[in-house]
Amino acid sequence: MKFAALALGAFLVAAPAFASPCGSEPAVISVQPRLVHLGDYVYVSVCHLQGFLADAETHQQKVTLYINGIDAQVTATGIDDDSGTLQFVLDRTDKNKELWRLQLYNPLFVPTEPISIGVGKGGDRPLPRVKGANVQVTLDKLYIDWSTWLWLALLLALVVAVILYARNSDLLRDGPKLGGRRQPFSLARTQMAWWFVLIVTAYVYLWLVTGDRDSIAPSLLALLGISAATALAAVAISTGDRAGAFRKTIDEEIVATDQSIVRIDAELQAGAQRIAEAKAAGRPTASLEALQASLQQKRMALEEFRMKLVEQMSGITTFVPSEGIWNDLVTDDKGAIALDRLQIVVWTIVLGGVFIATVVWDLTMPEFNATLLALMGISSGTYLGFKLPGRT
Repeated sequence: MKFAALALGAFLVAAPAFASPCGSEPAVISVQPRLVHLGDYVYVSVCHLQGFLADAETHQQKVTLYINGIDAQVTATGIDDDSGTLQFVLDRTDKNKELWRLQLYNPLFVPTEPISIGVGKGGDRPLPRVKGANVQVTLDKLYIDWSTWLWLALLLALVVAVILYARNSDLLRDGPKLGGRRQPFSLARTQMAWWFVLIVTAYVYLWLVTGDRDSIAPSLLALLGISAATALAAVAISTGDRAGAFRKTIDEEIVATDQSIVRIDAELQAGAQRIAEAKAAGRPTASLEALQASLQQKRMALEEFRMKLVEQMSGITTFVPSEGIWNDLVTDDKGAIALDRLQIVVWTIVLGGVFIATVVWDLTMPEFNATLLALMGISSGTYLGFKLPGRT
């Protein structure tokens, strides 16, 4: 089979003569080019290629690319029988992702990595190399051109825009300004923005480095779903609802207190009439006067209780003004540090750190297991449970 691509023909014309003669057995004699990126073509010249291919076909085995002696499970994209050259693509697939993870590790601080290229039968071992043949190439982990800088600029603009909008607008707050005061930062919306920025940045970064357009793990979708559901539920259970429910409860208490005061006033009036009748008839009034004094004390206690309720009603507001993003995220509606909120913040930061480290060092997005997702779900459920309005 002949190459259809003109690139191979150009390579064969420019390829240097073999430095060592072939022996009696198939062997790798040269590898070109010397500097490669992920996704590039690599050309491997093999002595007695036709016999090697025939033997592989007889045993129903595919000829695959080997990297550092390990089968990359990448088959040849072209074969030139005349020159004994195989063409491969340095492709990163699900089958060899772990192999490439070792080669591409830490691309920002170690930008190049020497690797040995070979060929062999799939699942077997690589062919030996001719004595003196150089089969080592340099892998440049980062391919940077004008489009790379463009994408990096867009990502930087996205991160800066989110930070500035979060600081100067109501993007991540519970609502717009009220009375000239900003409402506090919403824990659920901030969590959504956190994962949104991390996942978008990581996706573009991995695409630029590895060319992988399918890097988002299913667990990350579940994590985004938990964040979105928490944000929606938090909006449904708003702080205003809590204040409204509290105000309604106090209103009911005031009405009940007023009714009790009216009943006591009626009893006091009736008691005064009985005392007047007893005095007119010359009967003793000590017990009636003691009862009147007791009713007066009860009435005074109810009046004091009613005044406290009215004072408490006047102090109810629909929101607590913002006190800074950290205080807003970890404190509840009463201004106290809430364990349910602190738990979500801490776990979000920890998982975000694991996410960033895995993307930068291993060039892959982490796959969070079901236990971690359940932990985030329980934390979010606890947070929403404490936001539910209830009687005080």
